Amino acid sequence: MAQKGANLSLALDLFTGVLAGSSILSEIPNANLDTKSLVNVGHVVVVIDAAKFMLSQTISARLADARALLASSAAPVAEPSPRIPGDRALVLLSRARAKAIPIAPDTLERL
Repeated sequence: MAQKGANLSLALDLFTGVLAGSSILSEIPNANLDTKSLVNVGHVVVVIDAAKFMLSQTISARLADARALLASSAAPVAEPSPRIPGDRALVLLSRARAKAIPIAPDTLERL
């Protein structure tokens, strides 16, 4: 299974580097070893309208299934199990809302 991830990473690196005209593979210096080197980093944003492929209810169900599979999968090396993107932000948002700092109406109006 690790090879699948490595191949996906390679494909994304080549796709991004070629389309953006940026460094690829070993052209990218190790920032930990070479802190002075300039890095030719490129970014490619791909937007996919999933609703063109399936109904929104199906998308939601598939994402919920994927989330459940990821959450229940065993960590490859050690606990805790894999983190799901967004979980930490949702916990922090919930805490912030629960322990909000009260702002006086006049202060809020000035802001």
